[in-house]
Amino acid sequence: MNINCLQGSSQCAPLPQKYVQCWDHMRRIESRCKLCDRLLCSECPLDSSKENGCLEHNKISLSSSDIRLEDSMLYAERIQEEIATAMNSAIGFRNELCARANFLKNEICAHIYYMMNAVLGRGFQLLAEIRQEEEAANRQLDDVVSRCSHAQRHLDTVRFSLFSW
Repeated sequence: MNINCLQGSSQCAPLPQKYVQCWDHMRRIESRCKLCDRLLCSECPLDSSKENGCLEHNKISLSSSDIRLEDSMLYAERIQEEIATAMNSAIGFRNELCARANFLKNEICAHIYYMMNAVLGRGFQLLAEIRQEEEAANRQLDDVVSRCSHAQRHLDTVRFSLFSW
């Protein structure tokens, strides 16, 4: 079995080489410190510092199962980081999509409001024009009715005077 395989998987997928290397020196991990439990490469003991809690690393050689376990844990951590990055990207995309949708909804509402106001304004203008024309037609009809009434009275007067002779 390959030392870089995930344990328990049905297919043995090799781990990328970078997941089994020291992140500080990019060298293969060979041991771990008994005191601070840090994974070490051949250059790590030269870099021991107080920030890890130990002044000098106490190296313990890793067995192949320890290496596989550590490799798997590092690989899982990287996958978890990639998933978090993908989730953050998806959330960002969703937020951007929602913002764009809200912007478009507002634009559509503004256009609908503008069109409704234009239609209502034109409708009221046409109603006012019709009302004015109706009033003008009614005045003309009133004038015609008044003239007809006047003519009728004049005819009645003439007829009465013709029959009274």
